[in-house]
Amino acid sequence: MKRTRRGALLGLGLLVLLGVGLWQWPATALSPWVHAESGGRVRLTNEVGTLWHGSAELALVNDQTEGDWPGRIEWRINPQWTGLGWILTNATERAGVLVQGRWHGGVWDLQPGQGYFPAQLLEGLGMPFTTLHPGGMVHVQWGAAQWQGGELTHPWTGECLLESLTSRLSPVTPLGSYEVRAVVSRLGTHLTLTTRQGPLQLRGEGEQGSGKFHFTGQASADPEQRFVLAGLLSILGKPEGEGVRLDYAP
Repeated sequence: MKRTRRGALLGLGLLVLLGVGLWQWPATALSPWVHAESGGRVRLTNEVGTLWHGSAELALVNDQTEGDWPGRIEWRINPQWTGLGWILTNATERAGVLVQGRWHGGVWDLQPGQGYFPAQLLEGLGMPFTTLHPGGMVHVQWGAAQWQGGELTHPWTGECLLESLTSRLSPVTPLGSYEVRAVVSRLGTHLTLTTRQGPLQLRGEGEQGSGKFHFTGQASADPEQRFVLAGLLSILGKPEGEGVRLDYAP
């Protein structure tokens, strides 16, 4: 009886130590997972706190450049009887985001959310942003989504507004404001680009499937700005009609 009681107490003690160890798991444990899941495009540095409640600086990275997200990203992961709830927040004058979700029984739920950040961070996505060196603000919002077994259970939609976009390559400021709509499904991602206003007119569509992305469209300038924007248009694409053809396949 005494041996049984001692064994039970020892087992309970080990479980308590394991629980305390997991609860104090450092925030640095999250960085390798984020780096791997993003394909090396997102990097966390200067982590503080634990895996369950911490913060870090975030950078968007590609082969040519990297952009640092303003301020620190803070996260909370809350264990629940039926799974895990999590929240990601950041709020500064230059950037802000609120992402909330839940994991339960092998299912990931993402709640509708929104965010904003400087257009300069788009350079972390590569071409054509690394050439344009954009300025302005980006506002994003997205609807609810659910993943089960690593696949979306229904199409996921999102919108992105590039507001008062500028470029180091053009004396015209701003170039305009543009809207990108995205629909993500099991088959891939479909993007639609339209112009809200501005002297630089952009439109096009993009598709991503089987790990490849291809975007085609057209760029043109208002008649009164056509001469001033001729240099920028020649960089964006090849002449076609009154503008140039956009064709990107990173």
